[in-house]
Amino acid sequence: MRGRESGGWNQAIITYGPGKIETVAGKKSQEYNARQLQVLFDKLFAQGYGLQGSFTGGDQTDSYSTLIFRKP
Repeated sequence: MRGRESGGWNQAIITYGPGKIETVAGKKSQEYNARQLQVLFDKLFAQGYGLQGSFTGGDQTDSYSTLIFRKP
């Protein structure tokens, strides 16, 4: 999963392997966006994915996070 945050605008791009991509975007309050991410994480965990690693980066205006979820 690749996440981007910029000025209250969030986007998460999830790939499930070749050919399956899901995009979740929001531009509401930080609380709303955090709840949307929690829904996404709950969905991944319910499907049997576990967090294997994470990377962060960014610049003065954007921050990026890459979360790697894998099934055991």
